[in-house]
Amino acid sequence: MSHTPFWKIRREVARAAGHLLRAPVVIPQNLLSTVYNDWILARHMHVTSGDLQITNNIAVYLIFPKAGLLPTHLQALSYLSENGYAPIVVSNLPLSVEDRQILRKASAVLIERKNFGYDFGGYRAAIMWLESRRPNIKRLFLFNDSTWFPLPTGRNWLKEVEALGVDFSAATWTGAVNRPAPWDYEAMDWAIDKGRRNFHYASYALAFSERILADPEFWSFWRRLKLTTAKNRTVRRGEIGLTRWVIRHGYSHGATDELSDLGQRLAALSDVQLDQLLQHLIILDDHEMDDCLARLLETRSVAPDFRKRAEKLILTVTARRGAAYALAEPMIREDRFPFLKKSPSKADVAPAAVVRDILDHLGGDFSREIREEIARK
Repeated sequence: MSHTPFWKIRREVARAAGHLLRAPVVIPQNLLSTVYNDWILARHMHVTSGDLQITNNIAVYLIFPKAGLLPTHLQALSYLSENGYAPIVVSNLPLSVEDRQILRKASAVLIERKNFGYDFGGYRAAIMWLESRRPNIKRLFLFNDSTWFPLPTGRNWLKEVEALGVDFSAATWTGAVNRPAPWDYEAMDWAIDKGRRNFHYASYALAFSERILADPEFWSFWRRLKLTTAKNRTVRRGEIGLTRWVIRHGYSHGATDELSDLGQRLAALSDVQLDQLLQHLIILDDHEMDDCLARLLETRSVAPDFRKRAEKLILTVTARRGAAYALAEPMIREDRFPFLKKSPSKADVAPAAVVRDILDHLGGDFSREIREEIARK
């Protein structure tokens, strides 16, 4: 008769103990977090009318202006209004009098609230404000300022979404391919399956069609959404929960940058191009993957299967962190991707260096403004 190894028993006991220790915090959050937001925090929420008109096309733009209102915030708002979308700005931090006046001129509505529930808490506040106006809304976009957008070299993402012709749109997705452990990256298989449990569209850029907006259950999803101060639960309830809701209700969905052919694209690169991609690969908060890349590069001149392993490693990093992070440089330079994630600029030396290379490619005033934002943080 086989026996369960002691290390497995110890692991499961530790896991169960962890759940018990977290229960006094998690259970009230599950039961009362949204009530707390709606009954207590909402009293401190300020809604101000802006100078722009509300139209049938709405773009919610969530900001977290820790360093104050930035030029790139205003550029994003200008882009939205110039393309026919009425901007609703949600600030998850209180604004100065000066910044409030500037934003009123650049928006149709300005909402200031406590930073409870992260981006989905802010999105929810705007959507609940819009609920009484829902019969008139034809399309709704959600953006947050975790990216610099739109990049001056980028495609017009709003027009791309309109042309995509699906009910629920995003720029990229996460979790649709297998995520091997770092040391097992050579087993990576880039086979997209959007039925995977943790598959979801990334929330930095989302869009909803008139068909979804006409569904009362869409508004009920947001009304019932349980807010939380834990990022992992925000992802699970927000990004994953929203994506599962869309799929469960039979709505069409897709990303403008699916990268379903990523494996073939890597195979078609020359050795020089593949080497350049390796140098610009962004590995964020994944030290084991960093170690795998370092060991791979040491074998560059001696390993006969170096190229195959390099392609597998790139696919694995992309699967584990998402294309908007891992492949930012080639997507922006070659595919004219209009978003640049901000967090790598504040990370370790290597990711920050890649961001600087991207800014060199962008050039111009926009690049200068981003560098100034980075410097002040």
